[in-house]
Amino acid sequence: MNATLMIPDVESGQQYTLAFNASNVTQAVYEFTFPPTTDLRIDMWEECEGRDVSFEPATHADAPIRGTCLGDGSSSYTIIENDDGNLIYTLSPVRPPSMWPSGEDIFADFTITPIPIDEPPIWTDKSPADGSWFPSPNGGETRWASWDSISEWFTDDGPVSQLDVVCIGESTLNLRQSMDNSLWAEIPTTDLVEVTCEAVDSAGQNSGNRTWHLGVPFTISTNSQVMSNPHEIIVTKNVGWPALQIEVGLTQNGEIGVSEATTLDSESITIAVASTNMIPGGAQVWVSASGENVFSMGYVYELGIFKESLPPLISVSESGWDGSFYQAQGQFSDPDGEAVSFSLAIDGTTAGSISISGNSWSTPRINFELWESGEHSLLITGCDDSQKCSEAVIDINNSHLFEEKIIEPIENNPDTSTGILPAASLSLTLLSFTIGLIYSTRRD
Repeated sequence: MNATLMIPDVESGQQYTLAFNASNVTQAVYEFTFPPTTDLRIDMWEECEGRDVSFEPATHADAPIRGTCLGDGSSSYTIIENDDGNLIYTLSPVRPPSMWPSGEDIFADFTITPIPIDEPPIWTDKSPADGSWFPSPNGGETRWASWDSISEWFTDDGPVSQLDVVCIGESTLNLRQSMDNSLWAEIPTTDLVEVTCEAVDSAGQNSGNRTWHLGVPFTISTNSQVMSNPHEIIVTKNVGWPALQIEVGLTQNGEIGVSEATTLDSESITIAVASTNMIPGGAQVWVSASGENVFSMGYVYELGIFKESLPPLISVSESGWDGSFYQAQGQFSDPDGEAVSFSLAIDGTTAGSISISGNSWSTPRINFELWESGEHSLLITGCDDSQKCSEAVIDINNSHLFEEKIIEPIENNPDTSTGILPAASLSLTLLSFTIGLIYSTRRD
């Protein structure tokens, strides 16, 4: 497939950049032909790997700083001048779809300015001063400087990513630079070590060296793994480190609670850290440290601290009878802020469900005529998310529902009664008997 794109007034600018998104592009060749322009050349060409090109806006990052890109060398370019004086820039990107959503961007900086004199790399204002301190939270194989930081330490005529950052130190440090240009070392647990670094360009020119201190500034411990409020954290400073400004707090699920700030200028200090709003379960200790000529460090330490769950509080506010029906209700709360679920049992047998509204609970209307006469135990159980439970027991006697009712006879009025039958009733009885005899005789 061939296509032509016209970019007007290219020759009018002294410098400009062609940016190309090579994500998901492979086995393609792009050719850019420039109009004849005196002294037009490529000043810098960069292949930038790893940008997240998914469609989530939160993953979109800012454009990289010129000269700091890291490339894998998969893409390439050529630039030639034809007989008509046109500069032809040919780009061959290679970024297979299998690497999605990790993308690739290619930047070609064009200019007509004269080629500058090749100067040695220079330390920037953002670089660590000579004698600076690089703290590590733990000993062992450690990345003590990331490329994001290193790329801001130097400036050079060419890409900073093409500088060779050379560091020397004791052999036990096992100093090395990884594929992403980060600096790694085997950091001792308690001792301080020195490392000397400089940047060297392709012409062998160097920035001059600086010496820094590497090590673990302090250790973190606690006397109890069961969380209290406040909870004591012990910070012990290792020998040789300057005074540090530290901040300590408890954290759960990435959320840092109330923190305490202080100065670590003695051998050991104990910090009382509030555990407010901590939920039952494990918690970690977050510590940040900084100081004069000390690189800032933040780390989350796992000391096995956990918060025990407290059972919910249940109270009965009202209970009573409505005919043969009995009902109870009350309030509840959980000290840890966990959700509470309820169950209901009568004499150990499940009997319906508890209704919950806000922090109130209520039993259903229970018809105790369906139960045997006598003493019964109504058990309300509330359990939180940590399966810590509390109970409320109500003793009930339903015997009154089964008492027999004695019906009293109607008393006769002595003023109107003269015998077993009243006089009028006797006359009617005799008349009925006579008619019966007559009716019987006629049938015969």
